[in-house]
Amino acid sequence: MIRRRYVAILVTLLVVAGTVAPAGVGATTGVQGSSGGADTVYAASTTNTTQLSVSAAGTPTAGAETTFTVTNATSGDPVADATITADDGALSATTGADGNATLTFGNATGYTVTANKSDTSSTDYQNGTTQVSVEKRTVQLDVDGFSAYTDYNYTIGAGITFSIKDPNGNNIAGTLEFGDRTVEFQKGGSETVYFQNPGEYTLTFSKNDTESVHYVDWTQDITVTKNQHDLTLSRNVSSNFQPGDAVRFTLKDRSTSGQVNGTLHVTANDTTENVSIDGTADYTFDETGNYTVTATKNETAEVNFTASDPLAFDVSKQQYQLTFSQSPGHEILPNSTHTVNVKDGHTGLVNVTLHYGDVTTALNGSGDVTFNETGQFTLTATKNDTAAIHYVNATYALNVSKETHELYFSTDPTSNGPIRPNESVKVGVTDRATSGAVNVTLHYGNETQQLNATENRMTFDGTGNYTLTATKNDTAQTNYTAAGPLNVTVSKRVDPLTFSATPPSPIEPGANATFTVKNGYTSSQTNVTLHYGNETTPLNGTGDVVFEEGGNYTVTATKNATEQVRYANATYNLTVASETVALNLYRADSSGTVSPGENFTVGAKYDNSTLAANVTLVAGPNRTLRTNENGMATLNYTAGENHTIRTAMNDTRTIDYVNDTLNVTLSPVVFQPKLSVVTSSPSPNNTTVFSVVASGSGNPISNASLYANGTRIGQTNASGLANHTFTEIGQYPVTVSKNATDAEYLNDTTNVTVRYQGIQLVLERTSTSEIQVGDVAAFRVTQAVTGEPVKDATVYAPNDTDTTDANGVAYIRFNATGVHRLSSEKSGDGTNTWRVAGTRVDVKRCIVGLNATVNDTRVAVGENVTVNVTRRVAGTNVSDVALFVGNRTVTAGEDGTATLNFSEPGEYTITANRTDAGGRDFVNDTVALDVRNATSGPALDLTFDGADHGATTVNETTTANLTLSEVPDGLSGFEANLTIANASAASFNLSETTTAFALSNATRVDANTIRVRAVDLDNTTTAGDEDVHLASVAIDGEGAALTEVSVTDANVDAENGSAVNAVPDGADLLVEQLAPVVNDATPTDTNDDGVYDDVNGNGETDFNDVVTLYDNMNEESVTDHAEKFDWNDNGKVDFDDIVSLYNEV
Repeated sequence: MIRRRYVAILVTLLVVAGTVAPAGVGATTGVQGSSGGADTVYAASTTNTTQLSVSAAGTPTAGAETTFTVTNATSGDPVADATITADDGALSATTGADGNATLTFGNATGYTVTANKSDTSSTDYQNGTTQVSVEKRTVQLDVDGFSAYTDYNYTIGAGITFSIKDPNGNNIAGTLEFGDRTVEFQKGGSETVYFQNPGEYTLTFSKNDTESVHYVDWTQDITVTKNQHDLTLSRNVSSNFQPGDAVRFTLKDRSTSGQVNGTLHVTANDTTENVSIDGTADYTFDETGNYTVTATKNETAEVNFTASDPLAFDVSKQQYQLTFSQSPGHEILPNSTHTVNVKDGHTGLVNVTLHYGDVTTALNGSGDVTFNETGQFTLTATKNDTAAIHYVNATYALNVSKETHELYFSTDPTSNGPIRPNESVKVGVTDRATSGAVNVTLHYGNETQQLNATENRMTFDGTGNYTLTATKNDTAQTNYTAAGPLNVTVSKRVDPLTFSATPPSPIEPGANATFTVKNGYTSSQTNVTLHYGNETTPLNGTGDVVFEEGGNYTVTATKNATEQVRYANATYNLTVASETVALNLYRADSSGTVSPGENFTVGAKYDNSTLAANVTLVAGPNRTLRTNENGMATLNYTAGENHTIRTAMNDTRTIDYVNDTLNVTLSPVVFQPKLSVVTSSPSPNNTTVFSVVASGSGNPISNASLYANGTRIGQTNASGLANHTFTEIGQYPVTVSKNATDAEYLNDTTNVTVRYQGIQLVLERTSTSEIQVGDVAAFRVTQAVTGEPVKDATVYAPNDTDTTDANGVAYIRFNATGVHRLSSEKSGDGTNTWRVAGTRVDVKRCIVGLNATVNDTRVAVGENVTVNVTRRVAGTNVSDVALFVGNRTVTAGEDGTATLNFSEPGEYTITANRTDAGGRDFVNDTVALDVRNATSGPALDLTFDGADHGATTVNETTTANLTLSEVPDGLSGFEANLTIANASAASFNLSETTTAFALSNATRVDANTIRVRAVDLDNTTTAGDEDVHLASVAIDGEGAALTEVSVTDANVDAENGSAVNAVPDGADLLVEQLAPVVNDATPTDTNDDGVYDDVNGNGETDFNDVVTLYDNMNEESVTDHAEKFDWNDNGKVDFDDIVSLYNEV
């Protein structure tokens, strides 16, 4: 029986918490399903065999510790207290709780490492072995001697002492090579090396390898240069150089402090004069100017000389600085006079040329200047040099600008209260600088108005909010800033209207109402318009209005606004009401009951005093009569029921009548109820409907009570119907009774039979896909009529049972082929009985595709070739496979491999075949092998991951690689046709097909064939290359089948244009329909990361996927596709993959 989901959740939590049995204890340990309870984890008591597996963490290195892990080969769990040995037992260690132990190998060679563990009473341990190749320990040489020269630059003649060190800092023997020189280092010693010539050197320190150690050379590039000497140049005079002065220069070598000969370079105005110097030299500056003097010396074989620092000389005339002594200051008004004085600092006022703007004028020491325009001016005074004097210009900044006067509103037009339209108001504008009133232009809205300083009044034409500003035109020397803004509101006066009326409310219809309306501001009557209802009428201060109809009226007085006044409406509420007269109806003869058919008299009065003649009386449906002149009326009733008589007087314009009613009781009448069951087949927990009517008339009887076995079960409604739900089957006598004051009701009884209703179950599959041995299929149980799912129904199969969930679904596993009969049933639940349903399914044999590969499809005569047989989809090894080659038969071992060799060249086909009686059909596979002599030509191969056959699943894409085995003369280009024999199995995906070359294309020839062409424009291949990748061909899986992908019509050209006789070789492709894990839905990879996160195929990643993977982790639907469920990339499906999927959720 399939394990329920809530059970799987419990076990998953136990696994995550680490409460599973130790590895290897109880090979049959698992989850035992039970109906209605949680699963139980138990351990079998039988002896089990556990195969040990040992693996190394990385590649071992001689002299270093290597960690080995011993695990249970089946579960992958670590094995503690196991012994690992190597080197015939010379090396050994015991694993800890994590299954790890370390060994240290002395030499770099191959070792066999064996893991063993003593058997226990319940477990036999099988040794595990692994082969490791121990590599030499790599030691990086270190060199001491460079620390003093961190930039690795050296000078001729410098000696460097080197020593070669191991990683522990010990000096060791070795060899130094640079240029054509070799220096040998003795162990523990050092050597000093001298460099006599400048240049770039690469120093290489090396040491010969030992049996267990590989030494890595130490190299360093260095630079050897000449010695660098700096020159110094000094002078006997430091400053104040005049034309004709002589200066003595002294040249020295800074390193030796001695005088040396060389060359002086005297530069002025881009002209250089070279003068020899023998230690010292004199030089005379004949002209004014700025001079730079440096000294140089030619280099020797061992020394480069650096030029001396430059010496600067300023040979110049005497400097006279011109200066301004101005008046009155730096700020002046336009058109005003400004006096300017210029002196030279030595003789007083001097004649100069004055420059400002575009003006140039002569100034005899002192003079006046007038500026007509505003602006920033710079005055410059210049004077021509004499033979001995240079005059330095004088400058003076002057700002010519207007004054700024601020205007402001000195009189606010709103200061005397609100402003009305066209009202003359006072406005005053003052110059803040002079405090005097000024003529301005006023701006408000889109209007402008001139304001005279003496009149200072203005008006606003209309109401509104205005922003008032005042401006004045600038003068030659004054700028005026605007006054304001000043916010002004111009509005009308609001006068309220007031109401008075006589007589006061209420009044009768047709009466006059006198209204008077006054101006609440002036208290005088005013002409208005009155509005009430749909009427409008003028009122000249006071007047009468007649209201013909009764009702509540709101009278509104309105008056049109004038230019300066707006009137607020007045309202008055008036009620116009009629007189109310009450009618009284009474029995004029007696107050007792009346027999059916007996006459009786009723009377009517107004307000319980005045006789009401000719009053209409309503005595029943469609029955009226009138009172006589005495207010009396006589009538009778024949039916035995209660009756109500009422007056029916209509209102007049002035009177509202209040009508009255009178109840008349007749003697009781006897009724015989008839009780019947409306529901055709009463059943438990379903509603049963009863009907009660009067015998004879058939009229429904309301408010009648129903009793079953003495218990009241319901009451009839106005339609004579009542409902009741019986909870148990049986015979129920139901009685109806009713108590009433106006009639007598007899009882009636009927028997009701309550029984179960049978419901037919329907059992059917949720999918029509094919079922293979080992598959789990989903079945749904529903109600035959409604189609609703049935929960807790049991589904029976030959080897499995399951109970339906809330969706009516149960899961059944099939372990044998053939037609199987399934049935479903459900126990009665106290409400319904359930009828058994059945169905049949046809279970097919499981098809497993074999995948045969060889380590090399082209081998030489006598060369061994290894054949490996795996599952096409899962990739796991398949044992006990017969390999047929001609008349030879070889059986693959436990690891799915076998070794062959051939004595004759030729094309061989190896066929992999296996038979199985356990319900699986193995699809044979073949692999082609080319056994040839050394002179065979290149092969044009199409392969899948290096093999001549591949596998994929429906709706997935795989890639085939087209390669050329060798290009002895290079490659200029190629073209070839690729054909899929069975188009229903697969198709080419051109959009994802690529080549290794810049100029290429792939085109479709027909539905099954494409042609791939490419030219090697960039010379990516060279003569002698092997296994040249030409193209990656994308193929989509379409339907489950085996097909051949062939290579035909191939043209290959060498680099020189000659044809290459390449032999095309195709491949086989098996497309399989991926088996669902549960139900009939295929797992999916929703985020394209290579693993299935949607295990149950419902299109989402949820917790049910975790439970589904846990329930099916050891089923072939998962193990055959382990790489698709291997979240931790350890090559198998284990509990950690379930935890990883859980974390993803």
